[in-house]
Amino acid sequence: MTRPQKPRNCSCPHRSGYAAVFKPAGTPLKDMAVIQLGHDELETLHLCDGEGKTQEQAGKLMGISRGTVQRLLASARQKVAQALVGQRALGISANPSPEEKAKPARHASFNEHAHREGPPMSELYSEKVMDHVHNPRNVGSLEDANVVVQAGDPNCGDALVFFIKIADERVSDIKFLIKGCGAAIATSSMATELVMGATLEEVMAIDDLKIAAALDGLPEGKMHCSNMAASALH
Repeated sequence: MTRPQKPRNCSCPHRSGYAAVFKPAGTPLKDMAVIQLGHDELETLHLCDGEGKTQEQAGKLMGISRGTVQRLLASARQKVAQALVGQRALGISANPSPEEKAKPARHASFNEHAHREGPPMSELYSEKVMDHVHNPRNVGSLEDANVVVQAGDPNCGDALVFFIKIADERVSDIKFLIKGCGAAIATSSMATELVMGATLEEVMAIDDLKIAAALDGLPEGKMHCSNMAASALH
């Protein structure tokens, strides 16, 4: 039986639950291979190489053994070297504990909004939107993604990353990570359902109106969220 992974304490800036991707200038991200760096691997770089702590000190801060720190640090250094020397993109994704993975995905800003004065969220959004907010589909990252795209809307501060695997001119798998409001979560979740198994031609035909329609509509002030998901797919 596989031993369950211990929760790991991480304090570096990328702990917020969505991915960052760094790449060489001059080449579109869609044309590049992406090396995925686990969040715990990043944390060992942060502590040992960034702050100069010993592996034993890093282990105590992260709540793991020195041997685990040594293994993660060696893997992280190798991946960074491969990205730099091989002119490849480096993706950094969240690495939640098993306890966090078992929890329903929620978003703080959405829950906070629910407590503000005004009509209940269920009166503003359709049942489908509420379902996708509280039970988003296809959340996470893909280690074997051959396309990684990012999008963001400066009007609301949302940030979205799609990890897509394409095989035989079809989307064989897709995952997403997001920092955003409830409508942004719902539209991104629905977009992955519409795209899963679709041909590239069919993907290009998916726009913000189709995403909103699949959710039984969105308030006019939240249509930019469906546009963010659609623009990322294009």
